[in-house]
Amino acid sequence: MGSLSRKMRRNRAKKFAKEFTKQLKSQLHSFGSMGSECLACQKPFDRNSKEHAETWRVVVRKDKEQTNLYCPTCWEAAQKAIKQVEEEQNDN
Repeated sequence: MGSLSRKMRRNRAKKFAKEFTKQLKSQLHSFGSMGSECLACQKPFDRNSKEHAETWRVVVRKDKEQTNLYCPTCWEAAQKAIKQVEEEQNDN
């Protein structure tokens, strides 16, 4: 019985590894097809900048297979607008 349970654990590990690899490839493809500027203001994105990598937002839309970049300024403005709309809906 010991070998059967070990075989089942190995098969689960292989299945997990395949699913993980598939998901990772999909995410890497999304970043590869990422634009080179902010979608809202067209500010250029420097792929070699650590600061840009840490502060810019990447939004991946799986339904449209689209990857969008937003600079910190545009992201903050969008978040404020969303918060304002939510507050207006809560007031009504």
